[in-house]
Amino acid sequence: MPLQELVEQFNVGWAAKDEASNFKQKCDTDIVMKECMPKIEEEITLQVDELIKVEITNLYVRLGITKKKNKEKNPKPRKPKVKPAPGEKLVGPREPIDLMPDLIQANI
Repeated sequence: MPLQELVEQFNVGWAAKDEASNFKQKCDTDIVMKECMPKIEEEITLQVDELIKVEITNLYVRLGITKKKNKEKNPKPRKPKVKPAPGEKLVGPREPIDLMPDLIQANI
């Protein structure tokens, strides 16, 4: 750290602080709390997360629940559905030439 930053840090933290009543030079608990609490909170959250994971696995075992495995899905190519032409039910698989006599009789 450059000297200027250290001077600014001193001016912000200690220059205006009244240390007359602190003859034994005990530590300032506020400063210690500000420095240590983020590290402690992070460590506690990691430990709690581990305990939660253990409890969840214990619940799975007690209840007899098994975790579902992620299966790789190979999507099968779908064949497009063929839409029937209008009147195909009535006509069926007959050829157009075979339909000519019926159409002539119906005057179509």
